[in-house]
Amino acid sequence: MKYSICDFSQSEVTKFNDSNPEYALDPTDLLIFQWFIDFAAVSNIPRSSNSKSKGMWKKIVEDTEYFYIKYDALIDEFPILGYQSIRQIQRRFDKYVASGLLCKKVFHEGRKGSFSYFGFTEKLFSLKYDENNTSQKLNPHQTEKQSANKSNQNDKSETVTDDRNVMSKTVTDDRNVMSKTVTDDRNVMSKTVTDDRNVMCFKRNSTTNLRNSATNSSSFTDTQENAGSVPAETEAEASLRTKTNELFGYEVSFQPDPFSLLVCRLNQSGIPEEKWGDYLSWAFNYLSERVKNKESFDGYFYRSFTQYALIHKYNHNGAESSVTEKAANELVTCPVCGYIHGRFEDCTNCGLSQSAKEDEDAVRLKRLVWNLPENTRSEYNSRLQKITEKYFALGIKAITNAEIRSQQKKEICELNAEYGIA
Repeated sequence: MKYSICDFSQSEVTKFNDSNPEYALDPTDLLIFQWFIDFAAVSNIPRSSNSKSKGMWKKIVEDTEYFYIKYDALIDEFPILGYQSIRQIQRRFDKYVASGLLCKKVFHEGRKGSFSYFGFTEKLFSLKYDENNTSQKLNPHQTEKQSANKSNQNDKSETVTDDRNVMSKTVTDDRNVMSKTVTDDRNVMSKTVTDDRNVMCFKRNSTTNLRNSATNSSSFTDTQENAGSVPAETEAEASLRTKTNELFGYEVSFQPDPFSLLVCRLNQSGIPEEKWGDYLSWAFNYLSERVKNKESFDGYFYRSFTQYALIHKYNHNGAESSVTEKAANELVTCPVCGYIHGRFEDCTNCGLSQSAKEDEDAVRLKRLVWNLPENTRSEYNSRLQKITEKYFALGIKAITNAEIRSQQKKEICELNAEYGIA
């Protein structure tokens, strides 16, 4: 048995599933937990004056840290999971909260909306693998079987003793019959294998070969047929083809033709026809920023732009696109340093995060740091960075252990007092 999966004890998770079948965890859940834990740990590293944080938004309530989960990020991080909507991931997090593995708080942030933040519980960390715990190296199901076998050992021993002569006689009487049966069937068995050898060697399920281009084409064609493709190109398909050619700057040739499938899926996703051209432009720009090999972009675009996952992403972002575009053009003044930047951006001058702009205490402390002389401010930020990195090196303990968090807070308070920040 493999002791750990994504740093979680397989033995402890198995026990949890046996006790809570309605909340049973699978490897996907463990992968999401590990991603959440690692990402949350990064959030505890303070940003310097000229860098942005790449961690999660964090809020502390009653000494418990809560982190904001953006469901879209999981779709982007793990395409192998095949998620096509944020609702699929939301259901998993609802399960985690209901089972007590995570705790949840909803924060209302005015005109921005409401945001769900999640925190870790001791119940979740009780499932982590501990190499010093020998009980986690035992399969709980096999342990139960071994106990059952031991309890029945005496009964089995008595039965074997009583039946020994009978068993011996049966084997003796049937020996010739068994030998004859094997001899008679030997040629038949050999002939069967010989006749079927060519069939067995060349029988192959092409759907398991991910690099088989014939497999991809046939699958794509089948999907088109199931989607209700039409023999003649419609006006909508012709319009999409023309728009695609404009985006590439030349006439593209995709085989099998994808536009009838695209029309069907755009309709099923509820996107109005007048927005289909906008979707193509958005998909073209979105995919061009993510392709690794620019020379193979046409193939990457062809494989991706008809997928439900990409259409749903546009559909989800489309409702906010006008608001986001307008907000991106709006400028605000940083309450700490007076630097002008985008409304929903971190301040690149003093490092104040967008999520902390409405936290009066965080703004007040950041302003006191900013008002220090430049050399003193650099020295303070350097020492603060060292304190944080020291506790970050402790890993998950820095998040889950209240005593360690209290010690970290104490050192930061002592540092602030030394520089007159209170």
